[in-house]
Amino acid sequence: MSEKYELRNCALNILDYLYFHELAFGLSAENTKDVIYFDLSNKIEKINLSRGYENKKADIYKHYLLCGVELFAALPTVSTPDIDFVTGNFELYEFSKDFFLDDVMSLVIKCNIKNIDKSVMHKLVGQNFYYDYDKLVTIEVLKLFLDKKFLSIKKHRERFGLIEYAKYSDFFLRVMLFIEFEIVKKQIYIRNKGDQLKDEINAIWNWDNADNFMLLLGALSKSNSLIGIDFKSIGDEFNSMGDKYNSMGEDCTGEDLKKYLIDICDRLGHVNLFFNDISKCVDTLNGFYYYYVYDRSKRDIDYDDLESIRTKEDVENEFVATTESIMGVYSISSSTKPTVISYYEQVNKHYEIARGWLDEIYGREGHFIGQDPSFYYYLSMKKLG
Repeated sequence: MSEKYELRNCALNILDYLYFHELAFGLSAENTKDVIYFDLSNKIEKINLSRGYENKKADIYKHYLLCGVELFAALPTVSTPDIDFVTGNFELYEFSKDFFLDDVMSLVIKCNIKNIDKSVMHKLVGQNFYYDYDKLVTIEVLKLFLDKKFLSIKKHRERFGLIEYAKYSDFFLRVMLFIEFEIVKKQIYIRNKGDQLKDEINAIWNWDNADNFMLLLGALSKSNSLIGIDFKSIGDEFNSMGDKYNSMGEDCTGEDLKKYLIDICDRLGHVNLFFNDISKCVDTLNGFYYYYVYDRSKRDIDYDDLESIRTKEDVENEFVATTESIMGVYSISSSTKPTVISYYEQVNKHYEIARGWLDEIYGREGHFIGQDPSFYYYLSMKKLG
């Protein structure tokens, strides 16, 4: 496999993983998040001030504090090996593990996290990040991959978007730190839940599903083989390249970043659920933002009185136009109206998959780890079949 093709697959794999979580995180209570995340961010900001951390070091420490809070919120007991998994890169940033544990426990107690609703604390690191960007994570990363030429489409007009490169530095750092933490949790899951994982694999297996089974098994095997093997964190990339990296401009297209993305995909062990080519990715995102616009607007639409005001086609045209404006910000031309509408229907089904996954996790003890999205998807497909 050529490096270009491998990099393309890794970029799509990351986008697929981010899109799944964009669906899932959009299903939890926004009003509760407003209160909890605002309070948590204020407390973390005070901790960073007391430690003398600022700028990117403060952002990275905030990430690790959220990791610690998520860990303590979900597991009945947190072991030393669990902490070691999370704090493995602390020397890189000159963080103190003792201070970190003190700060995490302070947040756990002051925020009374054990009594906060599961839907808000589940995958806190990711939810907090997605909450900040309000359903614009996947398309931001797609824009970056297109501009870095990791992916290419005719519908993309290079460097025409409104997003400044300076803003990509903090954004991309948070994206990849979230994925790195997902990898850490998967390693903990493999280590602590090996027997349960075997049962899940056996539940998926049948001859009709053999191809999917082999994909999942291969991804899991690769992920498992890399446990305990050090890797270069995205934080290391930022530290080593300094100010040159901060703009996320041309200097960001080097071999180190390519190798990092390929390594991360191997460790994540995700099997694409929704798109394996760039056209499907773009069309799906068109459908996603049409759904997004519709969901936010439907409370204002009186369908009983629709004929006297606007036809259904008028409403659809309005939503497609809004979708085009969203995609246009990222220099991506929208699909045709029939395509947008058809992918809206698919996105509705995608939400049902994400909702079922969340229900499965909330019904389990120790939802910190949760069932791998790929395993859940293929297991649910077998049950439906």
